[in-house]
Amino acid sequence: SAQRDATTVTPQALYLMNGAFVHEQAAALAQRALRHPGGDADRIRHAFALCFNRPPDAAEARLADGYFQAARGPKGGGADEMRIWSGYCQALLASAEFRIAD
Repeated sequence: SAQRDATTVTPQALYLMNGAFVHEQAAALAQRALRHPGGDADRIRHAFALCFNRPPDAAEARLADGYFQAARGPKGGGADEMRIWSGYCQALLASAEFRIAD
């Protein structure tokens, strides 16, 4: 078969959730995103460009926006932006699109 199947074995998934290296890389990506000028939408586009070399589609942008709203809570204040962005960036790094390049 010329096309690779998208699969994840349990150790790989656990490493992407718990590995110190993955957490460090997610934090570094989060720092880059937070340094990018603009608001969340601009930073999300920047993170997508760094990870996938493309902008997020409308559904991906809505999911990201929902994540940030939920992570910040109903009042939106006092949230630890680095923690929130690190979590988001970890999800990008753990995605099948990032792990398996066509």
